[in-house]
Amino acid sequence: MKTCDFMSKTTIDLHTHTVHSDGTDTPAQLIRKARLQGIRTISVTDHDETDGIDEAKREAERHRIRVIEGIEFGVAGVSEIHLLAYFVDIEDSKLQNVLEQKRARRERRTRTRIEKLNELGYKIIFEDVKKRTVGSIAAPHIANELLAHEENKKKLEQNGVKLDLHSTIGSLFGFGKPLYLPTEDGPTTK
Repeated sequence: MKTCDFMSKTTIDLHTHTVHSDGTDTPAQLIRKARLQGIRTISVTDHDETDGIDEAKREAERHRIRVIEGIEFGVAGVSEIHLLAYFVDIEDSKLQNVLEQKRARRERRTRTRIEKLNELGYKIIFEDVKKRTVGSIAAPHIANELLAHEENKKKLEQNGVKLDLHSTIGSLFGFGKPLYLPTEDGPTTK
């Protein structure tokens, strides 16, 4: 396989997440892992959140990695689409106001999902899920909380769900699944 000269010298990843949304690594850990993989340019694109970018940039400086400020928006429509934006001004007050509104809607969605889980016989409370969250709350935080309790794990197994994060999310949150809720809105056009 022939590769272009640019790609043989530069490795990039323009779609990453940290603990500030649904990732598992802190921004600094993400950068260290990127360095180990030979990535020279990375964009932190957390869902509705920019709080991890400064930490990523500080760590990236130490490793001579370029960080592109990014974000991932959920966009409502006929089907849910995720829109990646790059070179965003993370200090822009209008952007931060929009993100705050989107995070508030995410929190309401999470509360609705938790109510539904309790109706389905699972034992879970919002405050425990919130404790697992650094920034923008997401499905993995709910799934991790479910998997942290034996009673919930038994119920998941009874419903044919494998006891891992990926299977739990796929079985409960995907389109047509019990906890699926479409995105309420998309990014601002202003």
